[in-house]
Formats: sequence, structure tokens, C-alpha cells
Amino acid sequence: AEIKDKKFEEHLLLAHCDEVLLTQEYEHSLLATASSGKGYSNVIKSLIADDAESGIIIDSIPSSYIGKAYKELLDFYYKEKDSVLVGLLLNTERSAVVEKFNTPLLTPGDDYIIPKNSKSILICANH
Repeated sequence: AEIKDKKFEEHLLLAHCDEVLLTQEYEHSLLATASSGKGYSNVIKSLIADDAESGIIIDSIPSSYIGKAYKELLDFYYKEKDSVLVGLLLNTERSAVVEKFNTPLLTPGDDYIIPKNSKSILICANH
């Protein structure tokens, strides 16, 4: 769900909305960061383009890597895929135990153990 005022976010989360986008928060952050250097807005545009095959991609992790060290998954993507692993999306399955769903963890340590209900956050080539 997209909202313009943060005061409605709690209601959407209580209604089990999986994703809440606070439009103004993204706009302000993008404008502030883009003003700090040339090229930033073009990089962001490329990362969030409508191309489903490139940019930032959330993908399933092969089951053989669940419970393994992050370094092993990092090596897998580096050697086997045309993509760069930048982190994990944790708690992708809704349960009563999980407080926050779809929590990004960017560049965890090499020895971080990949928990179940995680997905990979990738940057894929657009060539």
C-alpha cells in the first residue's frame, strides 16, 4: 500500500499489509542524496527500472544454502550467476513469531548464517 502520511502505517501493518510505501520519505531521501553528487539519480533510475531482469532483484535462495554461511552464497552468485549479491531479505514468511517482515540485511559478515525464510537481494546486469 502507498501512503502519504506516516500516521496510517500502523493501521496497514495491523491489517497484515506486506509492503507499506511512504512516498514522501522516498522522495525526500532521493532528492537529498541526488543533490550530493552527479550521477546518483541515474544509478537509482537504473536500479529500479521496470525491467524485471535487471536492477535490484529479490530472488529465492537455493535450499542447499539455508543454514550455511553468507560467504558460500556470495561465492555461488559470483561464480555461477550474472548477478551480485548485496544482502538478504529476512523474515519473508508471515508468522506470529516474526515482529517485522521483509527486513533487508545488506552486506552481512561472511560468517553470517542464512536463516530459513530468507531471500537474496541481487543486482543483476542490464546488458
